[in-house]
Amino acid sequence: MSKSLSRMERYGNKKKGRQEREDQANAEQTLPSRKEQHPSNKGKLTKIFYNTLIGMFILLLIGLLIWGRRFPMGE
Repeated sequence: MSKSLSRMERYGNKKKGRQEREDQANAEQTLPSRKEQHPSNKGKLTKIFYNTLIGMFILLLIGLLIWGRRFPMGE
């Protein structure tokens, strides 16, 4: 007794095959997302901002220390 395939197993669904081909064609034609096309510099700018703040704080600290040694309060 040989096992025979059903019509759907033999030939498949024609509509489904057509839909898959259309989906593949549409997938090839879609544009990349905005995030891929225009990457954000947010992380880079945040790092520059915080490093600038830390640098300014260190310069202020050094300036105040020099100023304090040059002009003591008691004199």
